[in-house]
Amino acid sequence: MPSIDINSNTPRQQFTATSGQTVFNVNFVIFNQIDCKVFNENVEIANGDFTVTNLSNESGATITLDIGATTGDVITIFRETVISRNSQYQQDGRFDAAPLEKDFDTITTVLQELKLDIERKLGIPVSDENTTDVITLLQDAITGSTEAQTAAELAETGAETAETGAVNAQAYAQDWAIEVEDTPISVAAGGDNSTTFSALHWAAKAQDAVNGFKVSSNDTTPSDLETKLLVGAGLSLSTQNEGANETRTINHAFATQAEAEAGTATDKPMNALRTKQAIDALAPNALPVGTTIIWNDDTPPDDYLEEDGSAISRTTFADLFSVLGSTYGSGDGTTTFNLPDLRGEFIRGWDNGAGVDSGRSLGSSQADEFKSHTHGVEGNVGTGSGLGLVPDGSTIFVQTESSGGSETRPRNIAKMFCIKYR
Repeated sequence: MPSIDINSNTPRQQFTATSGQTVFNVNFVIFNQIDCKVFNENVEIANGDFTVTNLSNESGATITLDIGATTGDVITIFRETVISRNSQYQQDGRFDAAPLEKDFDTITTVLQELKLDIERKLGIPVSDENTTDVITLLQDAITGSTEAQTAAELAETGAETAETGAVNAQAYAQDWAIEVEDTPISVAAGGDNSTTFSALHWAAKAQDAVNGFKVSSNDTTPSDLETKLLVGAGLSLSTQNEGANETRTINHAFATQAEAEAGTATDKPMNALRTKQAIDALAPNALPVGTTIIWNDDTPPDDYLEEDGSAISRTTFADLFSVLGSTYGSGDGTTTFNLPDLRGEFIRGWDNGAGVDSGRSLGSSQADEFKSHTHGVEGNVGTGSGLGLVPDGSTIFVQTESSGGSETRPRNIAKMFCIKYR
């Protein structure tokens, strides 16, 4: 083994592993694989479950675990040199220093490990005159620890006693504050339980002494609570437990569903339920009966019918009949009437005197029509060249070829027209 420098680094290092970490680099020399010890937490990893490389390197060695560590594992690596000697020194002739260097390196590393081992043991300071052995000192420390534990237990018992006292004091304070008139309250042992009363008791006695309540210190007419307590609109008073420990309650009347929908109870608030009921009841009336809407589904929404010309009951749909009457058809003349039929139709605003589409009544239909216009025809008429239809000066009839579809219409998108019936 060649001569190397042995650095002063402590032959022990600890690492906090990351997830799956296998490689750990130490900064102290390791001569042989067998000299390396590896612990995961407090469990030693077998020497065959890791590999040491960079042996006899004065800068340090690399340890590679066969199985990666998990996040947070504490990996401890230290050197524990196997103490043995198999070197032979030259007996005569030229002296070879290599075996001696090897032994000195081994001795140095063993001394480092011994120093580390001693530093991690309990001991007596050099400056301490006490020559008692460490075992005796440990026994004294255990005795002191037991005494400290006993003191802690006594302190805990004292704290529990104090807590019990605090709970009792709290209960007493509560009784003193709210216990009813003429009812003694319990006090600590040795106290007079027959003459100790609550603050509420003495307040009642003080009230009796001045013959009633005062609204303020400037009130010149003390009276009973019934007289002094006034309520405003929408409020009322009620008495509970009459003739005994009476209490008075101020009641606030909330609007009923009918009042909420009508909006007549101006001095009564609405709770969440009544507000919802009023909205549910009034929302359908936001649009009047007879309103036409454009709908994007093939089924009309609630409270609406498709405008398909159907004959419907004048009784069942009385509200709608009162709006439409027989404008779009009288049905059977007695029990039914017809809905508008807007299937496949465009809607045009009623002229109503504007003079744009005169002569129309509300709800009347109108066929398709082109606005009057002319078409020009170009060509030569004569006996010579050109059209060659008839001699000069004669009347002719020219017809253009037809084009287009079955109706006249603009671009459009099909929607459903629905009418509100309630």
